[in-house]
Amino acid sequence: MTFRDLAATTDRMRDGLFGAGVRDGDAVVLVMDRSAQAISALLAIMASGMRPLALDAAFAAGTADLLGGAAGPLRPQLAIVPDTSSEPADPGHVRYSQLSAGSRGRAPEAGGETILYQLTSGSTGPPRVAIIPEGALVRGGDLYASAIRAEPHDQIAVAVPLAHSYGLVGSLFTMLATGAGIVIVDEPGPSALLRAIDDLGATVLFAAPMLYQLLAATGERSRPGLRAAVSSGATMSEDVAAGARASLGTPVVQLYGTTETGLIACQPLDSAVGRDVGPPAPGVEIELVTDHQTGRRLHVRTSTMFRGYVGYDRAAARLRLDGFYDTGDRVLVEPSGSLVVLPRQDTFINVSGNKVNRARIEEVLRSQPGVADAIAYAVPAPFGAGQQAWAAVELIDPACADEALLTAGCRDRLAAFEVPTAIWILPSLPRTYTGKVDVNRLPAPGASQITSEPLGKSP
Repeated sequence: MTFRDLAATTDRMRDGLFGAGVRDGDAVVLVMDRSAQAISALLAIMASGMRPLALDAAFAAGTADLLGGAAGPLRPQLAIVPDTSSEPADPGHVRYSQLSAGSRGRAPEAGGETILYQLTSGSTGPPRVAIIPEGALVRGGDLYASAIRAEPHDQIAVAVPLAHSYGLVGSLFTMLATGAGIVIVDEPGPSALLRAIDDLGATVLFAAPMLYQLLAATGERSRPGLRAAVSSGATMSEDVAAGARASLGTPVVQLYGTTETGLIACQPLDSAVGRDVGPPAPGVEIELVTDHQTGRRLHVRTSTMFRGYVGYDRAAARLRLDGFYDTGDRVLVEPSGSLVVLPRQDTFINVSGNKVNRARIEEVLRSQPGVADAIAYAVPAPFGAGQQAWAAVELIDPACADEALLTAGCRDRLAAFEVPTAIWILPSLPRTYTGKVDVNRLPAPGASQITSEPLGKSP
């Protein structure tokens, strides 16, 4: 899609919104798949002065539930869904193609301030709706463009959901800031990504650590057209970073930010991946505030800050009166000024008085053949005796499920107290609205609490 095509489709969708009776200031649910039409729909909503609640199509619940649930306080007037959506025909739902068909009359110019609503991860509780002003998105695009040194000739491959802050600002608003193109990777897995680089000429890549891990396992070597690769969402191990660099021919740098704050820090493009996430981005102010329970927590004030959460006051949103936000993350500041994000307290599981690092279990499981993703988590031990470490895995090929091998692999590399008591092999790991693993839907003690049918369980 060219910029001219994008503008034309956006104009038609604006007319379609006006014809559907939606007006300036109204909230609209937008279920975003990985398509150019999703981008046009978002631009149309925002250009009309309406307020979109962006949801990832891969993980969104039924829009009827969203209209009455998490988005309820916003009172959305419409839900826009992909053409492939299974949502039933309903006056409150419009598909992309219906919207782009236009309607009678022309949409007026927007009058009020434009706001984007984004769901937080919801990985440890119900998701909240963050209020993001348009100016923060525009400034975020400028920051991302500076971090990756984007130029008009660049083609940015996006292998993460467009509804998330990382994918949305890193791709769409960087494109708007620089005139660069976007290559949307609409299928999971390394094959589709390598095609985007080889066949469509991607020069910059935005992806998550798991995809870089899968790339490292392919044994592919070098992509000379790619000049920059960025990872965000979790810390990437040095082994995965080295393997991904061999496959792509360029270092993979780590980026750190949140939905609430936008970009906080990013490693320079020419740096090797280490334990840090780079120095604070331009305009980011940081404070380390001592918490007697969790240590030194990072508070930040950025030019891309959210306004708070729908239905919550400033205190509940961890927003100080002076504009600083408590990220909840524990950090160190290296002599170079780079930030090191430390594991949160809940990263550790208390097994018979021993501190077991979840990340260590997950790294061992993900390194085993055929494992696409893994998560370790705590469950209460019998008789109130502390906690047990459990794990759940998702396989690249479910036919390769072998619980005994997974357990043996853990025993080879972990201390006896670190080996998970149970390893569940699931068809897919349950996800939240933003694509993070939903710990509340993982198997738990008692069959009645298991919400995903396992393929197997390792004793």
